[in-house]
Order: sequence, then structure tokens, then C-alpha cells
Amino acid sequence: MFMFSTCIEHLQAQPLWILLLSSLGFLSLLKQTISLLKWLFITLLRPPKNLKKYGSWALITGSTDGIGKAFAFQLAQNGLNLILVSRNPQKLKSVSREIQAKYPYTKVKVVVLDFSGDDVTAGVGAVEEVVRGLDVGVLVNNVGVSYPGARFFRRGGGGGVEESG
Repeated sequence: MFMFSTCIEHLQAQPLWILLLSSLGFLSLLKQTISLLKWLFITLLRPPKNLKKYGSWALITGSTDGIGKAFAFQLAQNGLNLILVSRNPQKLKSVSREIQAKYPYTKVKVVVLDFSGDDVTAGVGAVEEVVRGLDVGVLVNNVGVSYPGARFFRRGGGGGVEESG
């Protein structure tokens, strides 16, 4: 009890501006500590999301190289079946074989579709046909399409896809 009363007397002897400044420093330190603890919880302790609760299939466009391929492997590792969409049939077969070799219980369907081509509507129809009846819960839209020159977004066009409505 003596220690507590000594602390109170010491605080009462300080000027108000020192107490306010100390309080601000304490609040700032408290905020940083809470942020650090939150980050540690999210990074180390929180269980990962179960993506299968959204659906057992994932559709990945641009899935034969780079980020799309990495997504495909990660989703297969998490137990999802895959629908791979890309423009190169040889790369699709190769990536499909790699995934099935590493994750033999993963089902893989492939769709060859070039989103920069003239007849994207027919390709989208092929994707719809493959997806029909499947429980697709994750979409990774990783396809890249460019135009021959710079355009404003509103004038960019649909890349061959007709707009309805």
C-alpha cells in the first residue's frame, strides 16, 4: 500500500503538461502493442479458412504461368478440385499433370480459351458447359488481356464479349 501512495504523490507533484504528454505516449505505445499482438494472432495462431465450405471446385483463369499457376497449386494443396482455363493447350496439359502428380486426389478439368481472341463468347460458353453441375466456390480471375493501344476504360470495349441489358 505504501508503494501505491508514493506513486500517487509523485504523480500529483508533476505539472499537468507532463501528465498529458506521458498519457499520449502510453496510449501510442498501447496502440502499437495491440497492433503487434493482432498481427501475431493472425499470422501464427488463427486457423486457416476452409475454402471447401464455399464449394469443392475452383476456377482459375490464366492458370499455366506465374501467379495463376501458383494459385492452382495452393488451392489443390487445400483440397479443392480445379478447372484450369488458359489459351495454351500444351501448357494446360503440363500443369494438369504436375498438379495430379503432386496431389493425386485432386480432380482437374481444363478449358482452352484465349480471352484476347475474337470469339470469346463461344469460349465462355465452353466454360459454362464445364462448370455446369459443379459446386464452384472459388474464382481466381487471373487472365490478362491488352488492347492494341491505350484507351480510356469506358471506351476499352468488352474484348469481344457482348454486353446484355
